[in-house]
Amino acid sequence: MTELIAAGLKLVSENDVYDHEGQPSVKFMHGGTLKRLSSSSAARAVETANKFIKDEHRTAVLAPQYSAAVKTLCDLALGGKGSGSHAAAQVLLSCWNGDNYHLNATGLGNLDAEYFEAALMVLRGRVQVWEEPQNVIEGGDDIFDKLVREWGHLRTDRRYSDLYEQD
Repeated sequence: MTELIAAGLKLVSENDVYDHEGQPSVKFMHGGTLKRLSSSSAARAVETANKFIKDEHRTAVLAPQYSAAVKTLCDLALGGKGSGSHAAAQVLLSCWNGDNYHLNATGLGNLDAEYFEAALMVLRGRVQVWEEPQNVIEGGDDIFDKLVREWGHLRTDRRYSDLYEQD
């Protein structure tokens, strides 16, 4: 049998196990829950399990980095008035509510190397951790309320209102 990778998970059975439909399956423990993946072949079941494990591991590693990056950009966005603060606010608000706040990617050029890396981590974390940024920091709802009050003019319908006719 193809080897199941380890990522803080416990393989329950090292032998091919068949589900109720006679399909090869792999059983493993994750977070105290028994998981079973079935496929037309044992190798495919293990391949699928390995992808699941890698994704879970990546999420576990990224989550604290994502949280730290959100905090870093919040501090910048709420602590300054320059172009770097503007870019930090755009990243945070677009990850919070992408329908109403859009990131102007060229604005990322206004960030120094440390803040640029934090911005990339926020974007990556939002996609791969799949958690809204206000939920990964302490007091996030209050902090994002402050961001909206300070940077509300970045809301798309306000930001470009001078370019469109009003009825």
